[in-house]
Amino acid sequence: MRSHSDALHHNGGQAGPAWDGVHEGADVRRYSAASFMAALVLLSVFSTLFLVVDEVGLVVRAAPPASGSFATPIRINDNTLFDQSLPVVVGLPQKNFLVAWQDQRSGTEDLYVSVSRDNGTTFGPNVRVNDVTGPSRQIEPAVAVSENGTVLLAWQDNRRGTFDYDIFFAQSYDGGVTFTRNLKVDDSNNTTSWQERPSIAVTDTGTIYVVWTDDRTGFLRERGAFSTDGGATFSPSKEISSSNVTSGQTGGVVVASGNRIYAAFVDNITGRPHPYICVSTNGGLSFNAPTRLDNTGESGALQRGVSIAPVPGGGIAAAWEDCRNGNWDIYGSVAGKDGRIRISDFRVDDDTTNAFQRGPCIAADEIGNLYVTWEDERDLIGEIRFSHTEPGSSEFVESLEVSVHGDNDLQRRASVIVTDPGQVFVVWQDDSAGTYDIYFASGYFPDLFGLRLVKGWNLVSIYLVDSGYMASTLGLMYGDVVVGWNSTTAAYDQAYYVGISPPSSDFAIMENFGYWIYAGVNESLKLHGTVPTLTQQREIFVPMSGGWAVVGFETIHATMHASDIPDKFDVPGAVKAVGYYDPLTGTSATYYTGYPSTDFKLVPGLAYWCWCGDSGLLTYDP
Repeated sequence: MRSHSDALHHNGGQAGPAWDGVHEGADVRRYSAASFMAALVLLSVFSTLFLVVDEVGLVVRAAPPASGSFATPIRINDNTLFDQSLPVVVGLPQKNFLVAWQDQRSGTEDLYVSVSRDNGTTFGPNVRVNDVTGPSRQIEPAVAVSENGTVLLAWQDNRRGTFDYDIFFAQSYDGGVTFTRNLKVDDSNNTTSWQERPSIAVTDTGTIYVVWTDDRTGFLRERGAFSTDGGATFSPSKEISSSNVTSGQTGGVVVASGNRIYAAFVDNITGRPHPYICVSTNGGLSFNAPTRLDNTGESGALQRGVSIAPVPGGGIAAAWEDCRNGNWDIYGSVAGKDGRIRISDFRVDDDTTNAFQRGPCIAADEIGNLYVTWEDERDLIGEIRFSHTEPGSSEFVESLEVSVHGDNDLQRRASVIVTDPGQVFVVWQDDSAGTYDIYFASGYFPDLFGLRLVKGWNLVSIYLVDSGYMASTLGLMYGDVVVGWNSTTAAYDQAYYVGISPPSSDFAIMENFGYWIYAGVNESLKLHGTVPTLTQQREIFVPMSGGWAVVGFETIHATMHASDIPDKFDVPGAVKAVGYYDPLTGTSATYYTGYPSTDFKLVPGLAYWCWCGDSGLLTYDP
């Protein structure tokens, strides 16, 4: 066994959400996102019900065992004589994957990648990324993929001098077959300064941001630089947080969600290292003040090794190593798009032996399930373990081994991504053959299709086809309410109170429709049905003068934007605006047709208010 060091008004007399204010030109009006919910609040039929459901109380449900398993691992590297280590995995278009790692086959470390084009069944040739050979070292790879499929790699590189590590960058326009000439990202010219352990992200508009740990000031600080020209050049670097320029910072990681950039790192500004998150809304030009992710206060607890992932609706989920219990465990939090904590300080691992858990990597799918892998020593040797939790929950299921290890195997440095809900892919380094190799395993957890509901009103849709749900069979709790909007009559003409309404009040949950659900407590509903693959259609009827429709989309992929809805409606110019409210994250948005700056990504499971000037047919591919 060996180890490697890792230092909601009225609208023309119609009920429903409406324009708030006066015309701003022919079509564009100011819109109140809060108006979505206020129409229901004004319905007195619900007023007494609120008091009933509020008394139900919080129901604590025990976390179930993991419902799925991992397939037999496959080795990715095609050289077995030397060490391959520190792998990272990223998804490519059409459910392909790319894995990058540092590789010693040449006698020193180089950067290699391999691509799977069959959903992880096999991997292709190993391709070297660095364009120098010889004694220099290319290590600590980081990878991201732009919306158009360009692969972006950053790494730590000492080609300019043995004691001068810099951050280099390359990209691939052909899905990992070839890479561009290597480009130095950092702007340090000190021949003995170290820039190390980069992380890279790219926004929806194509801004590339790289963060790294930098010692140029005499203190370890997290610095970053951005590119707005597709990686041809990078800006001068700047510290992520300059609130205390002498505190030590390490472990910087960065992700993008829409056009926001989130940077996390560990900072000892209090005298002890704790994890923090910063948000940039201007492409990395500046970040807001850091928000601390843990809530251990000024106890003796230390944290390190933070990992973050974007979550639906904006914001991030984080996981880190934490010693509050006297040994290293895995804890996490969820922050909203503004960086403020929404779900605080949950325990991820389930170890009871006081063994160490290290190196967490966290991922989230398009409906909000969270997945975490880590290195675990409960069996007296490093093994890669995995757990997951449902949207809005902080209870993780019983952990399981990704790959059963041998008596002397050491598994380290896991990296995890998800494609569809419940479809998990993990890579790690494993020395079962005597040298470190890169292994890949796919896992499937079928119980993770669900709807996230928070206490209060939720505007949701069922994103699976052939689900056959009635309002009574959604799995809601006693006193919960399901309400349907009739766009033809512009009225709420369907309402079912779980456990209270007679059977005659029950109604079918229709495909491509949205519904209001009032939940008495935070809930997560299990969904059944089929992942949509065929073209979907929804006929929308509104009054002659136009009106509101509540639209849902049967798709598990967050690839559509609000701007796609008008284009997919067969009456050109009929859809004037699209709006939503997500109570889980407290976010709302309105897209005005023809105004790109108001556009937003559609989230599976949410529903959207659409103002339609005429009836028509909405057609889309999932």
